[in-house]
Amino acid sequence: MTSLSAEEYLAIEEKAEYKSEYFDGEMFARPDVSMAHDMIVCNLLLKVGNKLKDGPWRVHTSNMRVAVSPTSAYVYPDLSIVCKDARYLHRGTDSLLNPVAIIEVLAPTTELHDRGKKFKWYKGIASLKEYVLVSQDEVLVERYLRHDVGGDWLYSSANSLDDSLVLAAAPVTLKLRDVYDGIFPAAEEAGSPVSS
Repeated sequence: MTSLSAEEYLAIEEKAEYKSEYFDGEMFARPDVSMAHDMIVCNLLLKVGNKLKDGPWRVHTSNMRVAVSPTSAYVYPDLSIVCKDARYLHRGTDSLLNPVAIIEVLAPTTELHDRGKKFKWYKGIASLKEYVLVSQDEVLVERYLRHDVGGDWLYSSANSLDDSLVLAAAPVTLKLRDVYDGIFPAAEEAGSPVSS
């Protein structure tokens, strides 16, 4: 397989009908998403966007590419949050350089990648303070919070519709009931938590 430079990848990506991610010379097509995945992303966008709309924050969807490294890695997270000092790499379509939080909705085909290589790449973004993983198959939201620059990441999780997740990187509190609105209707109607 021929290795692509970041410049070659960006030139291809500008003209492509479908988005691809890039890491160390290789392009990877983004997989299709399920209805549950899409609904969770929409719920998150509505809730996070509404909470941040009057401040210095921006919320980007998976249409915004993030330059993990402008020379070797580009990805499309489900949501990224950036503060007023947002920086973008201007090469045709923008690429965000300094997200403070990234949220990924897990899919069966991408979960290992999101937890493994992708998280490793994200750890290299100096501005990133928080990485949140949202399951689409069960009520489970996991958060990794950077403890110190270049240091450890603290793990926490919530697994009940009655739980909330408080972000540290931006002034957002997410009720899991809102994140999973419409995903587990029987449990919502019964008022009971859902977890496996």
